[in-house]
Amino acid sequence: LAWVHTLCAMFICSSAITGSLVYGCDEDGKWEEDDDDDEEEENIARSKVIDSEDEDEDGDPSRDLEKEQHAFTKCEEVFQPLMKRLQDSNDGSKDVDDVLLCIGTMVDNIELLTPSFIQEYQIGRLVKEVRGSFEGTHAEVKVRCKRLS
Repeated sequence: LAWVHTLCAMFICSSAITGSLVYGCDEDGKWEEDDDDDEEEENIARSKVIDSEDEDEDGDPSRDLEKEQHAFTKCEEVFQPLMKRLQDSNDGSKDVDDVLLCIGTMVDNIELLTPSFIQEYQIGRLVKEVRGSFEGTHAEVKVRCKRLS
């Protein structure tokens, strides 16, 4: 599991070219091995800016990493089972009541969603797929999907 600064992840996933890729850096802000001194100086300058923005009140950037990881893990615990159930209901049984229940539960827990989870698990694609599957037959699914997105 790699960690990415939230703003970086949001920028990366906004591009069609890089949207499905996962980037990460170590706790020093390095993203690859530095072979060239000029590159190393550039990375150090970049990491100072990143570190100053990502420090918590106590000045400890590792606590921010812990907080982000905890939020991501909590998001996985809540949303992965719902996404699996939603995918199964959409693909197999076409159970509109279960789809509405899953989407409603997702909306109820929306504050737990993190940009890194959205990027990693492509929840938006699943919601779009479900909305398309029920669009002509169950308008309520479309309305709830819009509330989620």
